[in-house]
Amino acid sequence: MRFEVKRIVGNHPGLYLPIARRRMRGLPFTSQTELVIEGFPRSGNTFATGAFQLAQRRPVVVAHHEHVPAQVIAAVGRRVPAIVLLRKPEDCIVSYLVQQPVVTWRQALRAYRHFYLALEPYRGGLLLVRFESVIGDFGAVTRALNQRFGTSFDVFEHTPQNVARVFAMIDEDNRRRFGDQDERIHRMGAIPSAVRAEVEERLRDAFRSQDLAASRARADEMYDMLVGDAL
Repeated sequence: MRFEVKRIVGNHPGLYLPIARRRMRGLPFTSQTELVIEGFPRSGNTFATGAFQLAQRRPVVVAHHEHVPAQVIAAVGRRVPAIVLLRKPEDCIVSYLVQQPVVTWRQALRAYRHFYLALEPYRGGLLLVRFESVIGDFGAVTRALNQRFGTSFDVFEHTPQNVARVFAMIDEDNRRRFGDQDERIHRMGAIPSAVRAEVEERLRDAFRSQDLAASRARADEMYDMLVGDAL
């Protein structure tokens, strides 16, 4: 029920953001926000946010990790730069169900489609970025962001050393949030691991089942419609 309520309310900045600001779990959009980084869960949100913040020579107020369209809609309405991350439905949702096993496959597929469908009218005011671009060269993403919005954010140097620094930041945050129990960190955290990959591989058969064919097709159709415009 909480999942479905968030999915519905999360389309409306006037409803969702006041609640999110009181709840203080993620980092919701406010009048001080200089950048929004958002996407469906498990789309590279944590790496993108960490890489961006690591590169900046001054503190930048970034709204992120609410995983709702309201964040982006508010940013577009205020002419604040916004990055929206896009990952293939199978990879994204399989990873998400490892983290959130109480969510059903159909719920996740429906939420994925609705997340991006809600942003369709706002595509002209955001930068759409593929998951592969985030993890492959986030420096190119920052340069595209600056060119798209006329900003001058510092560019992330996508070197092995800097990627390792981002992962170290993520690991520290994971352990602060989830404790030092490795199984919980592998399931809930945002760092790839052999343990997570093994669990994901087991779940792919369920994702590809005939029962989910129609839901998969709708999610894939949404991805295919957007990916051509994505960095």
